Amino acid sequence: MIFSLLTRVRDDAAGVLGVAPRAIAAVLEDIRHIGDQMERMVELVSHLPDLNAHLASIDDRVQELNAEVTAMRKGVHKINDQVDEMNEILVEELRQVTLAVHPLRRTRARLGRSGRAAKTDPDPS
Repeated sequence: MIFSLLTRVRDDAAGVLGVAPRAIAAVLEDIRHIGDQMERMVELVSHLPDLNAHLASIDDRVQELNAEVTAMRKGVHKINDQVDEMNEILVEELRQVTLAVHPLRRTRARLGRSGRAAKTDPDPS
């Protein structure tokens, strides 16, 4: 019985020792893979300061453009106001011209109907 127990322990130890190198190799492979990934992460993280500086310069430029756009919008609104004023003036002046021309149109229409309108001869000879 002791012999069979010792044999069994010996067989179990041999089994464990046979599996151990494969398990260790798998763990080492995983560690190598993790190391490769860490190197890649370090490389990528090393670019963050440059990226931050670039984004900061973009942000500065956007702020400048924002100020320019705001100034341009104010100018456009001012022009719009001027156009509205001119439009009101022109509408009123057009109304006055229409009122002034209306009697002339009526006169022309009357002369055309009565036949008293002077006819011009295209050949003066």
